[in-house]
Amino acid sequence: MVSVREPKLNTGLLNRFLVIGEKEKISSVICVNKIDLIKNSDDIQDVNNYKKLGYPVYFTSAIQNNGIEELKIILKGKTTVFIGASGVGKSSLLNSLQPELNLRTREVSATTSKGRHTTTTPSLLKWDFGGYVVDTPGLRELGLWNISKKEVGSLFPEIFSLQDKCKFRNCVHIHEPGCAIINALESGIIDQQRYKSYKLIYQSLEE
Repeated sequence: MVSVREPKLNTGLLNRFLVIGEKEKISSVICVNKIDLIKNSDDIQDVNNYKKLGYPVYFTSAIQNNGIEELKIILKGKTTVFIGASGVGKSSLLNSLQPELNLRTREVSATTSKGRHTTTTPSLLKWDFGGYVVDTPGLRELGLWNISKKEVGSLFPEIFSLQDKCKFRNCVHIHEPGCAIINALESGIIDQQRYKSYKLIYQSLEE
């Protein structure tokens, strides 16, 4: 779950969530909450880029009950983990999906524009329309585990689809000549912020 305002979209954190999903073979769905705060199409441009990568994107408003029925359809009969930054409205959205849950919520801090923790421990909840959901505490940072440098590229679909076209088989897509990924970046085929996340993750991992 993400929001584009209050708090603003953190693409670095979102990309880390998606990398973990790719690593663990977990289907990832991006839910953009608080769409009632969206002011123009520029607010959602970064999120719409994920549609091109094959990630389903749903837009919701817990305040206005927008997108709730559509979200129920994909949640029904499954066990789902709701995960996201503090303040994106996970508990509020869960209450909209099933008011009987009556989960506690808090406003985003007016001083820092960051979320304040409401959920403090993960909990498994049962949907009355079928299936289960794990509600998790909001995160501000996310570490990666059990991921090696050499496999990071394969966890970014847009990089994985092109890396066999690189000049060198051991290309890390940062400085090598004849790199298909760098060429795609310069041509606008690969998104700048996604590539930035790839580099940061790659450089942060141990060999």
